[in-house]
Amino acid sequence: MAKSQIDFSALYFDSLGGPPEPIRYELRDGSCLLHDIAFLNSLIHDARALNPNANATDGKFALQINRDCWELGYTKHGIGLELHIADSTLDFTGVDSVLWRFDQPDPEPWVDYLWVDRLYRTHRSKTFHLILANETWECAICLNRDEWSATMQDREMPYLWSSRNPR
Repeated sequence: MAKSQIDFSALYFDSLGGPPEPIRYELRDGSCLLHDIAFLNSLIHDARALNPNANATDGKFALQINRDCWELGYTKHGIGLELHIADSTLDFTGVDSVLWRFDQPDPEPWVDYLWVDRLYRTHRSKTFHLILANETWECAICLNRDEWSATMQDREMPYLWSSRNPR
């Protein structure tokens, strides 16, 4: 009898869900990277970039985001459903360069996904790119293969938007 397929939704919510609390999530090099990217994508999907056009300084790059906390699921609130949100930072070290490309001006671009380019898998280059993107913009972060890190850290307790914005 074949083993059943892994339920990644259950794994995601069981590992990262529960009562609201700040999350720290770090990408790991090697065989875990693509799996970690899938989970980090779930954490930052629909996040708003708060400092678009930021650049690297001394090999470090920090992108401030306001993220929807999908890992907590929806909270029934008033007459509808609401997500928790949190201000967070995506911190990168070992950064050689950061290249932003916008198809149109966007003061608060939303993150659709994070991915790694083929250079990571080929091992033919001393650098590779992590790419944050949406259909109208892209941010390519060029990382030194030997000394990089990428971490998402909540800077506050996740909260319901309505708790800070009463009607």
